[in-house]
Amino acid sequence: MDYIPWAVHRMCINRGLAICLCWVFAAVTSADGLVEYRSGLWEDQDLQLHAFAVVRFNRVWSYAEAEAVAARIGARLAVLPSSDAIGKAVSLSMDQAFWQCGGPWVGSRRLQDQPWVWTDGSAIEPTFWASGRPAQPTGLTACAMLAGESMPSGGLFDALDSDVDPARTSSALLEWEQVIDCDFNQVPDALQIEMDPSLDTDFDGQLDTCLAPTPDLDGNGSIDFADVALALLDFGACQGCPSDLDLNGVVDFGDVALILINFG
Repeated sequence: MDYIPWAVHRMCINRGLAICLCWVFAAVTSADGLVEYRSGLWEDQDLQLHAFAVVRFNRVWSYAEAEAVAARIGARLAVLPSSDAIGKAVSLSMDQAFWQCGGPWVGSRRLQDQPWVWTDGSAIEPTFWASGRPAQPTGLTACAMLAGESMPSGGLFDALDSDVDPARTSSALLEWEQVIDCDFNQVPDALQIEMDPSLDTDFDGQLDTCLAPTPDLDGNGSIDFADVALALLDFGACQGCPSDLDLNGVVDFGDVALILINFG
């Protein structure tokens, strides 16, 4: 396995996130796709878990390619709304494997003559950029990555990008706002399946090793108001709760709706 001196081409965190679980690292081989990742779960100020992963493609890829892979597995290129978040992104991406001439792509693209914003529409603070950046002409579309060569230098770096001549990076930082981790190994299930499709042999988008949750929460053979009451007791963030029927890490009205649909 090739390792590229770890470096963070840009530090872009603007959300005051706190690491709440340990990181996981894995590598596999693939014909054309992701070959390596490192992931972690971060808790935001509202106590909601976000899953992050720095991933490596098996070749240089464009921002658009990285964005497409992220969308396919229910993620987005990471939005890093605070300096603290950028610091966490840097520390997650420290391994040399994720650094070439550029660091991981992150979730920001500036269109021609438009301001720099994250993909959620929030502005990028000027202090988040590496020294002397951004530097690409405003008349051209540019994308953001973590700054550094062979190792992180801190902050964000702007690069022109195209599918024809992509910037020299093969990594990206992904983010899942809805954490589905049915085996509780701190890796989003969709990322595990992307890396190893044999984990989902029935192609239902779930790990074969995970049992589907049942709306009969009290196990009495019927789905009734007692099951609704149990779901309401677990209401809110509740990773691994039986009441979390859609496995998104939160017991909410979506889970209650699933119980009511099966009522009787």
